[in-house]
Amino acid sequence: MNKVTSNSHFRLTRLSETTLNRLFIAIFILVILGTLGILGYTIAAPKISTKFTEFYILGAEGKAADYPIEYVINNQQVPQFVNNDGTAVVNGDSGEITLIIINHEQQTTDYTVKMTIDDASADFKFNGTITDQLGPIELKQGNKWESKISIIPHPTIGDQKVELLLFKGNETVLNNSLRLWIHIKQAE
Repeated sequence: MNKVTSNSHFRLTRLSETTLNRLFIAIFILVILGTLGILGYTIAAPKISTKFTEFYILGAEGKAADYPIEYVINNQQVPQFVNNDGTAVVNGDSGEITLIIINHEQQTTDYTVKMTIDDASADFKFNGTITDQLGPIELKQGNKWESKISIIPHPTIGDQKVELLLFKGNETVLNNSLRLWIHIKQAE
């Protein structure tokens, strides 16, 4: 009788080990399938990165340098831009910069650009026309807007703080700004 009991006990233990092995295999297969599903979703799903807008200016040579920072006033007329070599622009009344906006907002966005000089609203030239703002400038996700604008400083001798202000959509809250210091001097 002891033999029968031992033999039964042996079969129950063996049956339990087989059930545990099957359970572990089933869990292992589920983990692998779950991992493959997550991997597939990660690869297929669009990656949404941080939403932002690039907003910058370039100088005369198309670089982030050589901005028009010195102007000469002559007979109380609008200042003339001074080239890097120190000569005044004969037929010009403003210094030209390239303004660039690139949309990374993950959606089509409208932009407006305004300028201030010493914290007061200021006009600037765009496409030969004097204006107080640009916009709305509509840009699709990933698109770039680039254009030349001209700073028209106040005819006051001394330093002036020029700020380009970027607004998104119909917002009145400032989204981004660029600052440039210019100097106005009397013609010699």
